[in-house]
Amino acid sequence: MNVREAINFGLNKVNFEDIRENQRKFRNRNEEASEGKYNLVFTSPEALFGSHRSTILTLTNKIEAVFIDEVRCVAKCGNKEAFREDYARLAEMRSFLKQGAPFIALTATATDAVRKVIIRDLMMKDCVQFITVPNKQNIRFSVSSVDPDDLETSFQWLIDDLKSKKRNAQKTHPLVKETVEKGFCKVNGSVRVVFCTIAFGMGVNVEGAYIALHFGPSSCLDDYLQEVGRIGRSSDKQSHAVLLTYSGCTRGKNITNGRKEYVRNTDVCRHSLLIQPFLDCQDKPDEETRMERHSCCDNNIIDLVPVYIE
Repeated sequence: MNVREAINFGLNKVNFEDIRENQRKFRNRNEEASEGKYNLVFTSPEALFGSHRSTILTLTNKIEAVFIDEVRCVAKCGNKEAFREDYARLAEMRSFLKQGAPFIALTATATDAVRKVIIRDLMMKDCVQFITVPNKQNIRFSVSSVDPDDLETSFQWLIDDLKSKKRNAQKTHPLVKETVEKGFCKVNGSVRVVFCTIAFGMGVNVEGAYIALHFGPSSCLDDYLQEVGRIGRSSDKQSHAVLLTYSGCTRGKNITNGRKEYVRNTDVCRHSLLIQPFLDCQDKPDEETRMERHSCCDNNIIDLVPVYIE
């Protein structure tokens, strides 16, 4: 649930990300939160251990549960070298919450190795795990080689398409990021093409997006599967995840062997490569499986790929 969905449900909420110390409403919102006037408090690890730490401390006896969305960031971003190291500190909340306050960790993708890190770093003991395989059947995966020194040619198809539909394009200042997100999340919104980093879409319910272009590979397969999850949310329409590669794009020290294999691969179904790390999970749920023949990638082969039916 995000902030807009909370409003639609009629819940009282406060978003600490919208409150700054130099704003007049800062003191009022903090006092209201301390008095327990909100059903939900939205915050980020940075705000939690920064400007709003004192406010959270006043809520110690009022917080009934902690929901951590995009919890895979605990494993992916929670270290001293990462750009969001405060994710690694979330377990500190246990020291000032009332005993027994549950932690609910949510994420769309998490391999067995990632889940182990999350459980360890959040100090979760004897936790219950609800696991499904992130297997979207309506996304077609492909890889295309481009020249990084000639981006105009590489994206000429997109330029021509925008021109033919008489659509304008403009640069957007970072301060209007929320406006862009709102416009892009609307199926009939005016923002239909967004150039962004992989951070776009965290905590945002993107609807009506059917094409994801990656310029160069992400570090590992589960990261890529998480990122392309921004598209294909409507099961009645085919979506496309296209990875644009170029010479030397897999030389980075963070590129895993599995990711390199995905880029080089020309004879194995890409879909099966992506979901294989999740099928190897030791704690995967008991599900009926069947084998279905289908073509879902640019290798243009008919392969046996497991389909999971809950």
